Amino acid sequence: MEEILKEDEYVRTIQGIKRISSIYKEPNLHIVYTEDGGCFEWYFDEGKWQSDYIVNHSMHIIDLIEVGDFVNGHRVIKVNKETCEITTESDNLINIVLKIWDIRTILIEEQYVKQCYMMR
Repeated sequence: MEEILKEDEYVRTIQGIKRISSIYKEPNLHIVYTEDGGCFEWYFDEGKWQSDYIVNHSMHIIDLIEVGDFVNGHRVIKVNKETCEITTESDNLINIVLKIWDIRTILIEEQYVKQCYMMR
């Protein structure tokens, strides 16, 4: 994982995909604030930058979407970063190909599972 985080970049956290709104920087600690009010630490330890919450980051949201996540309520079965397309599976097992601008909601797989358990 690249060490530099930037404002307006996307982060995949253990809680979902979020956009960075601002970063408070100290020499060995960055406090990362997200658009939804979240706050995460990005700290320098053992010769590298790391976090207990941030899994990955990118300026491009497509880089953070993984097979098994849910986009617009449908499970992602394929991610093509070169064409910026996501293939999802609908309830009637028809594949839907989405472009980046078609994305309205993203739930990472862990969020989806957690919500399923909360509904029971």
